[in-house]
Amino acid sequence: MKKIGYLLFSLGLIIISLNAKITGAVIGGSIESNLGFLFGLILLILGIILIKKGATIDEVVEDGLSKKDKREIIEAFKDWGGKPNKKQRGILKRFGLVYEIGGRHGYIYGEGYRGKQTTTLTPSEPRSNMNLAHQLIRYIENRGSYRDN
Repeated sequence: MKKIGYLLFSLGLIIISLNAKITGAVIGGSIESNLGFLFGLILLILGIILIKKGATIDEVVEDGLSKKDKREIIEAFKDWGGKPNKKQRGILKRFGLVYEIGGRHGYIYGEGYRGKQTTTLTPSEPRSNMNLAHQLIRYIENRGSYRDN
């Protein structure tokens, strides 16, 4: 997304420089005579916003997770112990998610996601870790909209 931001910024600068009047005020007269300048200014501002904002979760998970990402999530979360370890925290951070404890459960959620993914604080069976990994994959791919719980 930053590359698109730099491209829009550059394009905006070029359009502004081609449409700016050298004498006097840059914007003067009718709006029709300044449309090129205004268009360049809009591109410039959009470019700055995209450069500052960086990648959003929608760009990271555009067409679903790659097989590599899915394997990495499954591998990391198969030793879930109730709280995320360093590797699990890294994955959560990469996808814009946070973990918090609330009552008798843990919750994974993030900005741009609907709802929260509930986790166990004390995994009671071996399969629960794999279930969490697969639920987390679905949660990331669907931005939380499938809501099991």
